[in-house]
Amino acid sequence: MEASHRLKEDLCDLVQYSREEVVEHFLNQEMKRKEAYDRKHKSNHIEEGSLVLRYGNKYDYVQGRKLDNKSEGPFVVHKKYSNGSYQLRDVDDARCPYRVNGWRHLYSSSY
Repeated sequence: MEASHRLKEDLCDLVQYSREEVVEHFLNQEMKRKEAYDRKHKSNHIEEGSLVLRYGNKYDYVQGRKLDNKSEGPFVVHKKYSNGSYQLRDVDDARCPYRVNGWRHLYSSSY
């Protein structure tokens, strides 16, 4: 009886030790995932009033223009929205009629 009771206590201690190791492992993995995500997704520091170039996707499927400049502009950021899009205006104060996705289509000289 004494041996089986001691074996049960040893197993309980082993399970408790294993749980602590598992929790520590998961916390380490979570930190690694967060660091990898933050490296990949850099924040876009384009503010209102900044000069930007807009990517012109009309050149995506044109043959023979491999080295041509694919950006349009310069534009001035008129308004910054919380979802990462921007309202642009020309340097001559003419507003663009649509929003632009800032994560994919804007290039700033502030980098």
